[in-house]
Amino acid sequence: YDPRMYSMETSTQLTREVYTDPISLSISNPDIGPSFSQMENTAIRTPHLVDYLDKLYIYTSKYKAFSHEIQPDLFYWSAHKVSFKQSEQSNLYTTGIYGKTSGYISSGEYSFRGND
Repeated sequence: YDPRMYSMETSTQLTREVYTDPISLSISNPDIGPSFSQMENTAIRTPHLVDYLDKLYIYTSKYKAFSHEIQPDLFYWSAHKVSFKQSEQSNLYTTGIYGKTSGYISSGEYSFRGND
């Protein structure tokens, strides 16, 4: 946008989506899992309105160690869902649950409402 060339008043929104390398781990068989291309094609969305995070729900599970002499039990983020609003809309949307919630040991709800 060149304000000298286009002098009319504008409303601007700048957003960015950050992607990280996926972590895909199968403890019992590390060679099983989707390819990077499959994960990337599933995760990257088409162009869309800006999303404003409202709440994050996190489910925690426990991986029971075979022997505590070798390693302790592991607690990990096993699933989550997100509530959000899109720009210029008042509706609140909630995603499905991503991950596995069967056997989770705790869950937390974290509000981002009113945070910039």
